[in-house]
Amino acid sequence: MAVAAAEKEEPIRVSEKELLNAVADNPPVIFSHAATELGPRVNRFNSGSSSEESVIIGESPGTPLPFTLRPTCFSPSSSSSFEIEVQNPNVPPSEEEETLLKKLKSNEVFEQEQGVITLRSITRNREEARVSLCTSRILAILRSLIASRYVVVQVNAIASLVNLSLEKSNKMRIVRSGFVPLLIDVLKGGSSESQEHAAGALFSLALDDDNKMAIGVLGALQPLMHALRSDSERTRHDSALALYHLTLVQSNRVKLVKLGVVPTLLSMVMTGTMASRVLLILCNLAMS
Repeated sequence: MAVAAAEKEEPIRVSEKELLNAVADNPPVIFSHAATELGPRVNRFNSGSSSEESVIIGESPGTPLPFTLRPTCFSPSSSSSFEIEVQNPNVPPSEEEETLLKKLKSNEVFEQEQGVITLRSITRNREEARVSLCTSRILAILRSLIASRYVVVQVNAIASLVNLSLEKSNKMRIVRSGFVPLLIDVLKGGSSESQEHAAGALFSLALDDDNKMAIGVLGALQPLMHALRSDSERTRHDSALALYHLTLVQSNRVKLVKLGVVPTLLSMVMTGTMASRVLLILCNLAMS
């Protein structure tokens, strides 16, 4: 009898299996971001020598699909209606910040490179430095360096920004300091490595509930959708996670539906392109 009942039971389709796997409690997700090696760039998807920072992000209140992020290593336009946040300029910089500012503000490209590489290293390895160095002075110079035409300067400036954004207390300050339009510009036309870090930065900033609506209003949704087709696995991965968190907000879900992204996302699921992550985005959109 049991055998007969089993034969009559309708088999689960592949797409349903993927959905069930995708919405399992606390699914493990690798958070790839810019806290990477400072030497020559290697293809981290064909090599086991990658180095990643880690931060454990708790579940957001009201999250329809519990999504705990557990990285693997570490022992995270002017047309905007959002005002740029300015810290008290009367607070003098620390000796460490002053040394960095001297390099970052230099007219010599080599000095700028050394400055952003040092900032990237410091904020990668020292949690307290992410707080102490996320000042209005550092953020102001990083804005100009992210727009640099020198790839090494731009890449390390964005990587430094990602490291700073790992601190929850810095996330809103970074968005209000005008970085989202710069990151969007890089995502649209930067080098491959710069785009990877830009996607990682938007992902990190989108983890803060107070940033989600602002990032959508500032125009990040469509560039992130385009980035899902990037040649870089890392860019695709972080763009998908950014979209997942951004679609936890109703206004962003409405924007994406109006952009006509649903057929594109369904096509990606059918072809097996990041199916589990895309299904999470579709589940959020279904709530609209």
